[in-house]
This record gives sequence, C-alpha cells and structure tokens, in this order.
Amino acid sequence: MKGTPVTRSVHVLMACVMAGIGMLAVSQSLLPVAARAETIACFIEATGNWVNRKARPGDVSRVEIQSHCEDGQLLHRVRVKTKCSPRDCTWGWTRGRVEGSRFVAYFSTFSAHRVVEMQVAGDNAIIYVSNDYHNARRQDENASFRLRRED
Repeated sequence: MKGTPVTRSVHVLMACVMAGIGMLAVSQSLLPVAARAETIACFIEATGNWVNRKARPGDVSRVEIQSHCEDGQLLHRVRVKTKCSPRDCTWGWTRGRVEGSRFVAYFSTFSAHRVVEMQVAGDNAIIYVSNDYHNARRQDENASFRLRRED
C-alpha cells in the first residue's frame, strides 16, 4: 500500500476504530445471552403463585414458590395456604427442592408434619399432600388438589 505517512496513519486509525466497533458489537450481542442464561438458571417451572379456586375449608387454596440463585446455587422457598375463614391459614415458609420431576417441600406445623409434592404441566399443577398428625387419635391423611398458575 503506497501513500504518505499521514495516509498510513489514517488507515491504521480506521482499522483500530473498526476493530473496536466490532469488539463492542460482539460484546453487546453476548451480554443479553449471558444475562438470560443466569435468569433461566435461577428459575424453575414451578416458580410462581398457584391457586385452587374450588378449595373447600381445609383444602390447599394457594401455593407460592419463589426461586433465586445464591452463591451459585438455586434455592427455593415455598408457602402453602389452606382455605379458612375469615381468611386463609398459612403453613409458613419453608425450603423446597426438585426431586426428579416433582417439586417437594416439608412443613412442620402446629398440628402435623406435612409433605407437599407438586407436578407442573404448563399453567396447571397437581399437588399431593401427606399429613402426619401429631395427635395419635387423629388419622393421617393424603389428599391431592388441582391448581392453576395465577401470575
């Protein structure tokens, strides 16, 4: 390439600018993918609010599942509510985990140890609840409920 020293400097400068623009474009196109990957990794299908609009007194009426990443680990917390009057009763918050294709949580309430297993299919879920009552005179129970994603 022939030319004056000024022309060569302009070519070098333009090459550097073009390389910088190219690097910036590549980094910008990769940034959303990395952010999206982190968001997806910190979320499971069961995350959200689930409601049982046909709940009768004592039935599970609502399940809230929250997920987040902490120190590179995916953590979940769960709250279950049952139909009560004048407002729903809560079993409080506990940790949950994924076991195979089910989401599982263990609750220790005033009256029972409770195991909740949830299977999700899109915006629908089936919840299986096992109640191991503290009172020996009360028979343990198993129940299942259909819930729908609220959010």
